[in-house]
Amino acid sequence: MMLLTVPLNIWLLPTQRHVVTKPKKGSQSKFFKNPSVYVVCFTILVIASVWGFLDPTLQPHLLQFNLSSAMVGLLFLLLSATYAISSPIWGWLAEKAEDTDILMVVGLIISGGALLCLGPSPFLQLPEVLWLNIVSLAVLGSSISLALIPTFESLLSTAEQAGMADNIGTYALVSGVWGSAYSLGEVVGPALGGFLDELYGFPICSTVMSAICLVTAVLFGVYLIVDRFMDQLEKRRNAAAHLARKAAIASWRVETYRTRDGMARNLMYPASSQQRAYDETASLTGSLQGYGYGTDSRAAVIDASVYVNIPTEREEEDIPSIAVSV
Repeated sequence: MMLLTVPLNIWLLPTQRHVVTKPKKGSQSKFFKNPSVYVVCFTILVIASVWGFLDPTLQPHLLQFNLSSAMVGLLFLLLSATYAISSPIWGWLAEKAEDTDILMVVGLIISGGALLCLGPSPFLQLPEVLWLNIVSLAVLGSSISLALIPTFESLLSTAEQAGMADNIGTYALVSGVWGSAYSLGEVVGPALGGFLDELYGFPICSTVMSAICLVTAVLFGVYLIVDRFMDQLEKRRNAAAHLARKAAIASWRVETYRTRDGMARNLMYPASSQQRAYDETASLTGSLQGYGYGTDSRAAVIDASVYVNIPTEREEEDIPSIAVSV
């Protein structure tokens, strides 16, 4: 079956032109320093564990309903079928949504509720009936899809924010990180599920896995709130700095004069200051050079933007010269 997919992949995958470009330095380090990567990877691990813990535990749990091997296989198929059917829907929703992280939190919460009913949990005091297990498996398959589908998009968005190029190398890195987290979950899930099922039974096992999903959802939600708050704080700081730059530009005066050698120059100084001077040795490389006086601020004019650090008036003899270009 795997060999049959080779010609299909060759036909479907686009041809890649090998263009030598200068790699961006530090992009991967910025990617792995972002805490969002580890939060999403832990979510992937938990989801894969929930999927994997059913492999050694669900079949013994269904024996109490006297089902044939074919019926047990259909129940396993139900879990995969609901996952496959709902995946395109959640994928379309994730593409339209502005924030896909919320979908992961919702998927984890629904998965936790489905696992509580699957046992059923001894805390719910629900009867052990077959239809409850069928409904729980169907909901669980769809909720796992809801929590898992946006994870790749989230990691890819983090890579773009880290400055990584939009090419096959970035996709390979993100796919490797995603696959590593999922594979680790596939190892942890069956091991933890088999251990808990042998010691405490399936109801306690599913309750523990439900608790892991719900705790992960809470931690993820807290992280999102803190992250959004920090983003808003950074935006406010940037807006304040932008207003300060505009105010600094408005407070500086520019006068054009000619030096003794006949070269045109601009003199730039704060509007509140009357002291002016210039350095005739400064080079003129296509842009006019000016010098600011009258404040204790350090300023640089680059592309018509002035960056100033808290201007304060000082005595005339203490006024430093400030080289700027306009």
